[in-house]
Amino acid sequence: MKIIKGLTKSSLKLFLIFILSLIWLNFFNKKQTIENILLSCVITLFLGIITYSITKKKNQKHFLKLSEQTDAENMYLSLLIEGNETDFFYNLLSTRHKNIKKNKKFIVLTNQKSEEIIIYPLFKFDKISTDDINKIIKKKFNADKILIICGDFDEKCNNQIKLYEKKIMLLNKYETYKLLYKEYDFYPEIKNKNIPTKKQELKHLLSLALDKKNIKGYIVAIIVLFISSFYVINKIYYYVIISSLIFLSLFICFNRGEKHPNENIF
Repeated sequence: MKIIKGLTKSSLKLFLIFILSLIWLNFFNKKQTIENILLSCVITLFLGIITYSITKKKNQKHFLKLSEQTDAENMYLSLLIEGNETDFFYNLLSTRHKNIKKNKKFIVLTNQKSEEIIIYPLFKFDKISTDDINKIIKKKFNADKILIICGDFDEKCNNQIKLYEKKIMLLNKYETYKLLYKEYDFYPEIKNKNIPTKKQELKHLLSLALDKKNIKGYIVAIIVLFISSFYVINKIYYYVIISSLIFLSLFICFNRGEKHPNENIF
C-alpha cells in the first residue's frame, strides 16, 4: 500500500511538472507540438530527478503542519504563563520512564543505557541566550547530557553548546511539539492563545489554501482548464491560472508531512 501511495504521489508530481512545461512551451512555440511534448518530457525527467533528491533530504525530518505550529506556540505560551512547565514534563516523561526524579527547576532521567540526562525547561518570552546556557552549565550537573527546552534560542547558542565537553541539546517550541508532545501523545492544555496579528491571519488563510484536502479539486480544475485552453484564442489567462494551481499542488505534494520515525532524544 505504501509503495502504491508513493508511486501515485510521484506520478502526480511528474504529471504536474509535465503540464506546466507543456503549456508554456506551447505558448511560446505554438507550431511545434511534437517537439514541445518531447521537450516537456525531458524537462519533467530533469526536474523529477532534482525534486526527488530534495524530497529525499526533506523526508529525513518530520514537518509540522501550520495548524500544529499554531498549537505549539499556544501550548508554549500556556505553560509559560501557568508556570508549571517542570511538573508538565515530569508527568509527560513518567508515562514511559520509571527512573525519573523531579527538582524545582529541572528533571533527572536515567535511560536504559544508564545515562543520566537533565531535562531543563527554560521558558521565557524572549529567546534564550548564551548567558542563559552558561548559568545552567555553572550548576555543574553530574549528568551525561543536558536537554534544554525553550521557546526559541539565539543562533549563537548552537555554537556555544559545541564548546562544552558535556553534550547539550536545545529544543525550541516546535521541536518540543514534534519530539515530545507528539511522540509521547501527551499535550499541554491550551489555556492561553496568542492574539492573531494580520500576519498570522494571512498564515491561517494560507494554511486553508494549502490543505491537502484541496489537492483533488486543484487537479480537476487543472485538467478542465487545460482542455478548455485548446478552444480559446487568448490562452494566457488560462495558463496563468493553471500555473498557479500547479504550484499550489506541487507545494502541497512536497510538504504533506509523511510520517517518519521520530528521533529518540533519550
